[in-house]
Amino acid sequence: MYMYGVIFIVENEEKEKESLQQSEVEPEEEYMDQHYTQEDSGSGEGYACLMFYEKNSFIYFTAVPAKMVIALLEYIKDHHRFAEVGPIHYFHFKWFNGFIELNFNEKPPAGWTLIPLIKSCRLYQEDIDSFDGTDESIPPYCFISFQGSPDAVPTLHYSVPLVGVADPVTLFIHRTMKSTAPPAAPYTGLVYHEKKEEEHLIIFTAAKYKDISNAVNCIENQYPLARVNQLIGFDFDSNHGHIELILDASQDQSITGWTIKPHSTKLLKDQVDRFSFTKNLPPSCLVSFQGSPLADPTLHYSVPLVGVAEPKTIDLLLKSPTTSSQGKYI
Repeated sequence: MYMYGVIFIVENEEKEKESLQQSEVEPEEEYMDQHYTQEDSGSGEGYACLMFYEKNSFIYFTAVPAKMVIALLEYIKDHHRFAEVGPIHYFHFKWFNGFIELNFNEKPPAGWTLIPLIKSCRLYQEDIDSFDGTDESIPPYCFISFQGSPDAVPTLHYSVPLVGVADPVTLFIHRTMKSTAPPAAPYTGLVYHEKKEEEHLIIFTAAKYKDISNAVNCIENQYPLARVNQLIGFDFDSNHGHIELILDASQDQSITGWTIKPHSTKLLKDQVDRFSFTKNLPPSCLVSFQGSPLADPTLHYSVPLVGVAEPKTIDLLLKSPTTSSQGKYI
């Protein structure tokens, strides 16, 4: 899968553990230098990486071949319509067929937390090369949660060195209390997309905010080919004990030629809460979308959620098989 990270919560009583984490990257770099061929930084067209910010206190870190930057920006515009895109950084890999990794060694300013989701916050060259701008290809990325407490210093300006590059690259996470969303919602919904033969499979699951990384691991083991493409922070409506996907809502655009088949559309709050203790596969909803040869080439489909405290919608952008098999971004 394409999600990488490490839960990183800085607390005073964990200084010894933090020191050990800081020393992990250097020995691995030494090993790579000894056993992997180093790339010629002057050869090839290189790569580009960037961070973009969602309004729900999530940061996405992604990278693509340099020639795919325009396709990446189009992808972000289509799938993350309200995202704020940060600066683009260009680089070459230090090692042939290697990886890049965000190094979260520094302690954030007082009152701020940074929580990448899964260890380690790494993107592999093979996965980065696989993005070609077509519907089936999704850029690899890491998810990072950030949050400022009420007594946090006003500005988060956090430097993140990039490991695995031929020449030094440092990214900066710059947020202010004004630009930061309210405290993180107690639950997070994850929307996964898997292309199976002639149909699109959409998996929606949810977990408590603190259990996101465990939920991600479970879903990726169950659906190894699925790609996460949306995170939704929410809370349950006090009058409902469940949330439900509404698949028959009116749509702004045509859905001619598309068949929508719900397999399961409801998540019970008790089941979501129970995942905190069982750590088994979290409850999930499953919906398949299939486009006929005569279907509208692109399906823009909105799926409202009911049973949530504030209005939330899953926004899908799917292409028919005939469209998906046509040209790539150049």
